[in-house]
Amino acid sequence: MLHPRIRATRIAGPLLALVALSLPAAFAQDLTHNLTAADAACNQAQLRVLLSHFAVTGPGGGAPARPSTLLASYSNRYGFYDGLLVSNQQPLIGADAPEQILAFHLNPSIRELLLNPARPPLPQISLEREDTASSYVPATSASALALFLDPTADQTGGDARLQINNFVPPQTGQTCNGAQATATKPGRGLDTVLALCHTKFTDFDRKVFSILERTLRAEVLGTGSPDSKIAIFRDQGPFAYRIDVFPTAAPFPGKVAFILNLQATNDGHLVSGQLAVLPVCPAGQQLGCTNSALGVRLWVFPPLWAGTQVRQDQGAGVSLTYQPGQSLPHSVTVPFEQLLDGTTWNP
Repeated sequence: MLHPRIRATRIAGPLLALVALSLPAAFAQDLTHNLTAADAACNQAQLRVLLSHFAVTGPGGGAPARPSTLLASYSNRYGFYDGLLVSNQQPLIGADAPEQILAFHLNPSIRELLLNPARPPLPQISLEREDTASSYVPATSASALALFLDPTADQTGGDARLQINNFVPPQTGQTCNGAQATATKPGRGLDTVLALCHTKFTDFDRKVFSILERTLRAEVLGTGSPDSKIAIFRDQGPFAYRIDVFPTAAPFPGKVAFILNLQATNDGHLVSGQLAVLPVCPAGQQLGCTNSALGVRLWVFPPLWAGTQVRQDQGAGVSLTYQPGQSLPHSVTVPFEQLLDGTTWNP
């Protein structure tokens, strides 16, 4: 049975997005909550700043050899973060080699006292690889990736940067190959990222964030780097989620802003969603709108076993394409029940 609020949304058909934002929130509060405009704007701004402090390199410290996607979202209601760094299939459909995933989380520490008592207290931040959700490759592989987080305010951290990678961990007794699973540094330049916007995220929100990290992939259209960064966060209305795609080749913070309005049963089973592009930003506005100089095609795919399975069937995914200077595309329906069939993620 569909959640009462969501049942009305399903009946509305083409009015899905409008109804999803207008119906009373009381029906949905067991799964997800309304946010204020300030709550949503704070989350969007935090993720934008956080992504600007991340950098990605490929084998030998150069540009990634295959297109990469860095996805980031919130790991709990207290403002901690997690994400995925993906070495994508090339192409996204029909490649010979599978995508590789570096899963991570970013946590502030309550410890501010440093080893040297003469140094002033500083907030600490740790970047950690999640081994059970990551796939590994040799350091020389085309899918080798290193993720850097610069915690300094002016982003000139150098050796102060935190670093992890997806290199195969060496066996006991083997020569170290540079594999790095965790790093901790003072987070003095990330004050706005470490501040708490609100405590309204629910377990359902976290489930959606995690599923979107595994199913969203972006294609950057045009010349320059094919890499991208994606922020996933809540919109104001319950069951409304935002996806900001930042093409690395475009001037930061240029982005294509998507909104996803979900249908779910009253026990949290995802049924479907409506994916749309938000309008182009008016002059002087950066939040809640699209302002990318490059086009983006956002895909929602069935999740794969990274490092093992290869995506071959184009008909299995759903995509929505934005091109600057053209009319906004019509929204598309995302059949999450179908996309997640065969997984344990959507009981």
